[in-house]
Amino acid sequence: MPGETARIDWTIEGVHGTRQKPNRLAVLRSPPKFIGGFYWRLKLFPRGDQTSSLSVYLECSTESSDDDDTEQENGDAEDPEMSRDAEDEKVTAAVDAPEGPSDSDGRDPDSSMQDSPSSPNAEDEAPWEVAAQFGVVVYNPAEPRVQYNFQEENQFWNGNDDFGRKYFHGPWSEIHVRQRGQRQALLRNDTLALSAYIRIVKDPTGSLWWRQRDEGPSWNNIAKTGLSGFFTRMEGEGFFTAGMAAWLHLAPFQDLVYGFHAPIQDEEPFARPKPLFLALKRVLHHTLHEVPPSNTVELTPIVEAVKWYGVDFKAKIDTLEAWEIIRWKMEQEAEGTETQGKLTELFGPATSPSRLLPDGTASVGAGVRDYPCVRVLARSGGSIQENLNKALQDGNKLAGQVIQSAPKLLQVELERQLFEGTTRKWRKVNTRVELDEKLEFPLRMVDGASKLTYSLYGMIVHGGDLQSGLYYLVVRPGGPGTKWFRFYGERSGYQVQCITSKRLRAYEGSEEGDRDTETAAVAYLVMYLRDDVFNNNSEERDKLVSRWLSKSVITRAFRSGSSYCNAY
Repeated sequence: MPGETARIDWTIEGVHGTRQKPNRLAVLRSPPKFIGGFYWRLKLFPRGDQTSSLSVYLECSTESSDDDDTEQENGDAEDPEMSRDAEDEKVTAAVDAPEGPSDSDGRDPDSSMQDSPSSPNAEDEAPWEVAAQFGVVVYNPAEPRVQYNFQEENQFWNGNDDFGRKYFHGPWSEIHVRQRGQRQALLRNDTLALSAYIRIVKDPTGSLWWRQRDEGPSWNNIAKTGLSGFFTRMEGEGFFTAGMAAWLHLAPFQDLVYGFHAPIQDEEPFARPKPLFLALKRVLHHTLHEVPPSNTVELTPIVEAVKWYGVDFKAKIDTLEAWEIIRWKMEQEAEGTETQGKLTELFGPATSPSRLLPDGTASVGAGVRDYPCVRVLARSGGSIQENLNKALQDGNKLAGQVIQSAPKLLQVELERQLFEGTTRKWRKVNTRVELDEKLEFPLRMVDGASKLTYSLYGMIVHGGDLQSGLYYLVVRPGGPGTKWFRFYGERSGYQVQCITSKRLRAYEGSEEGDRDTETAAVAYLVMYLRDDVFNNNSEERDKLVSRWLSKSVITRAFRSGSSYCNAY
């Protein structure tokens, strides 16, 4: 949402100085302009920021002091028309507009830029951040038609307080020479003018236009969102980390894992081992209860636990197949206990050994198990509610079986692959499918209710072409009315960022579903949580956690530096 706007006008006289009194300042700053609770300055490197070009940045800070000890002599650069034996002369600068907020309009930027070193005292400052769009014009004040400009957008914060063009225009040693097509040289009478147009953007997510610097603090998941990212040591891990992150933030799943009794080798050496449940408890502990919380949590214990059964995730599979494997092994470990029934209550009944297709027929050998997931043809368009209603009316066996079982977590797969007979190739289908906020099924009585209602919980997003392994999770752990979070993978440093509902709709696909959008990131697995299990009581879960920790699982079953399966 656009906020306050302002304009900075800055005229610099004596950019290079005279032969007798050269200006050797490495960086020049304009007087500050106050807007949106921050002080903004233009920052010019007349001899380049370690480059041969002019460097221009917009700087934001919480202090208004005009004195800046970062202005220093540039002993490495030399102007051919100046002598190094003269004294320094400070530039005279003036801001035409008065201090305080302005009503000038900003500009929408669209170009890439370089960053400059941030304030050396950034780590000592109180945290602050502000998102802004800005445009900068550098011109000859005597002939304003000779100008160079750029536009950009950035999130300024105490670890990244300036942003701009490192290679703006150059070489700086020739800006006083009129170039072909110019009415005058950019620098004339040793005077240069700069104008900046700034528009602050109100950012409820705290992540709009955030960029990672080559040198400086990295994204802090806990400070920004309160949630940890997830990673493994597998190649192409996105399918697995996205799927497990979705489950690990489910309150019913947390209760199920913590409530299951998994024997510890030291205490019950002759009991049948339950490596998967122990691994899930360990990961949940690091995710929810570790102090201090970790920026990222490793899911390798889960991978190793499944590998203990002889199942490897190295094969090229997707999130749905990974879910199938995890649930399959959880059911094996929970066989004969009440937890086995709780898995069915949470996810719905499995239809193994054959897989039911959308038309209700079966195909054998399509997967390890048939995961209880309703399938919708994405190329049909419409909304999820419309497609599910149609499937029920047409007598789709899988849709009817899953929905009639009223699982706590309803998972809908959008089939986004299509085989073209002309080219004899599979291609990705990005046709828009509306993600309903609510789903209603007046099919049966559930806990005295006349209808079965679900609320949107999250989605697994797939980016790139059909063969891409780029998966990430978009989820709302707190349920309706709370924030959405996006869990990135290795390519983005396992960041967790808050996103807006508007950005969420971009994952629905394109209206036309044309080939130009085949590599766009779209939702392919959508999860709905039954309304009566959202925001369920966490006191019982806290008791389960305390009971589990009292058995010293962390210290006794997971020894530092040892392999996971060494616990057995």
